[in-house]
Amino acid sequence: MKIAICFSGAIRSFETCFPSIYRNLIQPTKADVFVRLLTYNTTYDMNKLETNMKIQKDECDIGYVLDKLKPVSYIIEEFTPDIEKNFIDGCDGYKLINQIQNKPEIEKHKGYLVNAMGMYYGIKKSNDLRKKYEQENGIKYDVVIRARLDFKWNYMLTIDDLMLATDETIVLLKDNYAKFEGVNSNDKFFFSTPMVMDKYCDLYCNIYQLSQKINITDNKVIIEGQILAKTWIIENNYKIKWIGDSKSYEKILGRHRIKYRDIKVLITGCCGFIGSFVTDKILENGYKVIGVDNLDDNELQLRKKLNLDILTCYRYFTFINEDILTSKCIDNYKPHIVIHLAAKTGVRKSILNPMEYLRINVEGHINLLEQSVKNKVRLFLYASSSSVYGLNESIPFKETDTINLPNSQYACSKICMEQYSNLYNRMYGLHVIGFRFFTVYGPRGRMDMAPYIFLNNISNNIPIDKYGDGSSSRDYTYITDIVDGIYNTFIKYRDWKSDIKHMIYNLGNGIPYSLNDFIQNCEKIVGKNAIIIKHNNQQGDVPITYANINRAIDDINYTPMVNFYDGLIKMYKWLKTYKYMYNIN
Repeated sequence: MKIAICFSGAIRSFETCFPSIYRNLIQPTKADVFVRLLTYNTTYDMNKLETNMKIQKDECDIGYVLDKLKPVSYIIEEFTPDIEKNFIDGCDGYKLINQIQNKPEIEKHKGYLVNAMGMYYGIKKSNDLRKKYEQENGIKYDVVIRARLDFKWNYMLTIDDLMLATDETIVLLKDNYAKFEGVNSNDKFFFSTPMVMDKYCDLYCNIYQLSQKINITDNKVIIEGQILAKTWIIENNYKIKWIGDSKSYEKILGRHRIKYRDIKVLITGCCGFIGSFVTDKILENGYKVIGVDNLDDNELQLRKKLNLDILTCYRYFTFINEDILTSKCIDNYKPHIVIHLAAKTGVRKSILNPMEYLRINVEGHINLLEQSVKNKVRLFLYASSSSVYGLNESIPFKETDTINLPNSQYACSKICMEQYSNLYNRMYGLHVIGFRFFTVYGPRGRMDMAPYIFLNNISNNIPIDKYGDGSSSRDYTYITDIVDGIYNTFIKYRDWKSDIKHMIYNLGNGIPYSLNDFIQNCEKIVGKNAIIIKHNNQQGDVPITYANINRAIDDINYTPMVNFYDGLIKMYKWLKTYKYMYNIN
């Protein structure tokens, strides 16, 4: 499937919006980008425009915008009174303006009308770029998307969404601005097939005719983009498909833009599963980040590259390709805060290769602790694991439980990390806080974890291995809940002046699910029965993980928001989309 995204709109907030645009629109669709940009000639007095169109000078550098978007085709137009006259003339706009002129009850809507004219003019210009590119290169797009550059996008487009586009259908994204009933339109984001989009973009030329179907004598009616879109859709008898929800995207105003802080954060494992999400969150909130990753796992090279592509959308992200065993990243960059998430993961692999886990997890951790003490790091956060509880029988697991029954070499390495962290806190006063993660899953999730294996295998009719009778239970925690727990801790202790004792927080969901329930949920989501191969319990497994999260709730306002079933749905949509677009296995 070949996708085109046609962008237009203001770029004042581009630096804030672009990472979400890339993460949720461009990367998952693997789209070609077409963009129409508008510049402003400061020699003109925009207050003397013939209309009362709202004009604000875009502050973002156009070169920066083009460098990040990497469009296959673009056009830059300079806004002048002549351009204003041209786009009003192009849709017979003066007829409509004259129609409402000197009618106080409706003249106040003139600004909305002219803004709509300018918006649809921009939409048409970007779509014309796509049409020309198709003609010159002999290609045909399957889906064409219209989107704006001044919105933060919270909804990831999926392959299931794209499949909704037909020659009879327009797909709209729900938001806080479009009414879900009544005004069945959305002029900020929509997509369909090229044929439909070409007709839609000709809406610009028909604004006057469409306006005659709207009761403009009613001073409650505003002739603006969404009203025009609704009228056009009804006139052309198109079906509407809604995707997303009321929080799918938000307009970014000046007060919402990234405000950069003079705090440097160094994050290890930045291209991994949890690390990439945490890095994204820290960057999104205006911190300067040095990301460290050795990109070592051949199986994950493509995934790590995709994660890195998201992080490089931010202006103040610096990537260091180094190994935590030998890296001098803290000595060299002198961060204020360190978030150490790099690790050798996997219980079963640790049984086969224990020395590697000792080297990377323990020696690498000590290397970073030593540099942190030397460079007076303000706060050191690190990843432990629920595996440290091992064969403990008292449930739910509490941070105060004795942890002397580990059941794998991986668990032992994490216990060692905790012990060294406690030592460096007591001996040197380093502020150190660890997190015991409970079975983290979600988009970008690890390929060796059961959520990914089960969803992928069931959907592809590949057998899954079931160890034991299915009664073993895990406390599955969705990735965004984990990220919120880490970020809340970061915020609480970021500027802490007094001493902090070494602290551990359980980050889990607080609700264990049996293996049998897990398999049934995956079957329901995929819509197929699993092909199950039964085995005895395997070495290294534990019967249950179950987090007591009261300490995290009380101390860092930790509140898991995503239940297991909903989280698996989100993960499956991501898996299907990236498997289709990038052939991720």
